[in-house]
Amino acid sequence: MSELSITQTELVEKTKDCAIKATAMDRILTRALENDVDMDRLERLIALREKEIERQNYQSFVADLSAMQREYQKIQKNATNTHTNSQYATLDQYIDAIKETLSKYHFALFSRIKEQSSDSISVEMTLTHPSGNKIATEGKFPHDTKGCKSNIQAVGSAITYARRYLLGMLLNVVSTDDDTDGNVPLTSAFPQQISEIRTLMAQTQTEETKILAYAKVNNLADMSDGQAQTVLHLLKDKQNKQMAKAEQSLSQQEQQTAV
Repeated sequence: MSELSITQTELVEKTKDCAIKATAMDRILTRALENDVDMDRLERLIALREKEIERQNYQSFVADLSAMQREYQKIQKNATNTHTNSQYATLDQYIDAIKETLSKYHFALFSRIKEQSSDSISVEMTLTHPSGNKIATEGKFPHDTKGCKSNIQAVGSAITYARRYLLGMLLNVVSTDDDTDGNVPLTSAFPQQISEIRTLMAQTQTEETKILAYAKVNNLADMSDGQAQTVLHLLKDKQNKQMAKAEQSLSQQEQQTAV
């Protein structure tokens, strides 16, 4: 066995959760190669197979993300806000709650500073998967000037809060009563969250009455930030499932047309 073959085998074993499954499209493509079909038809078959691989990778990503979110550990509040005398969970607690499941499902988490001004900072957080898929979120946060902090401490405190807040928003692990614990009071849903919820409701054909009943509010604008995050994740998950189902149906139709 060649060195290249050994390397490929090891790679497949390490990424077996994302391995591409052999399908009817593979058999069709193999038969086409054996029968020396014309180039145009072969190119169409190859393009269909590439779409199928992309769909399989996306389905693997969604499945792992859903499974990971079901296995988070409970977040323990371990600190007190001296300004509001309320309990909250630190960034370390959030990381401890997700690090095992991140590793189990082969996810990697990155954060970076996108912009920084004299009074605020913009941070982006990205979740990547071996399938090549990723999701990201970002936010702009004011420097934490409470107390006797130096400029560096004010920026550092804002970054820590931003990472904790974005992590909760990205992975849906934020506590329901942990919105006003620290550096930036965030009690109500952001206008952009409400706008995105309305867009997703239209795209997924979800009735507003069902969302209101789930969140136990009279209007979407009455939702808390934590409730809006949860609703967004539920709607995005519904949209992902609808897209995967539609792509699978389209792929089957294209295969029948190409044969």
